[in-house]
Amino acid sequence: MKSEIDFVRIKTTFEAMKSGPKADIRRASLPEDLVLHGAFYRLLPEGAPPTPQWQRVIFMLPWAGHHPQAPSLGQGLAQGEKKISEQRLFQLLRSEFPLDILHLRRLLRFSNPTLNWQFFGETLLYWGESQKRNIAKDYFLSHSKSSS
Repeated sequence: MKSEIDFVRIKTTFEAMKSGPKADIRRASLPEDLVLHGAFYRLLPEGAPPTPQWQRVIFMLPWAGHHPQAPSLGQGLAQGEKKISEQRLFQLLRSEFPLDILHLRRLLRFSNPTLNWQFFGETLLYWGESQKRNIAKDYFLSHSKSSS
């Protein structure tokens, strides 16, 4: 199902912001810290409330680039310039909220992937066990293709 939300536009809006508001987003220790910064509200889609789901999406904006043909998050973690080990992936997959989001941010900061923000934004908005399973599936299928 295609989302009606344009996550690419949110990413583009973030990239066009001045350095101060971008730094406010980058410096947030936890997703809920974003509610104390005007930049968070300027990035919300029109009419969207400042929910924890939107906090997750905006919390990750600084940590992954965008390209429409980019691989999925799982593939990007497996194949990027700085590959993520299985051990680090399992830290993310086995963690509960909010630690899982903090683990994800650490992985993104380390690997600096380029992702398709339309798909990645949806993953973050609807974050849960199903999305984690998809990340694991893409990670391991990507590994099996690259080793054959």
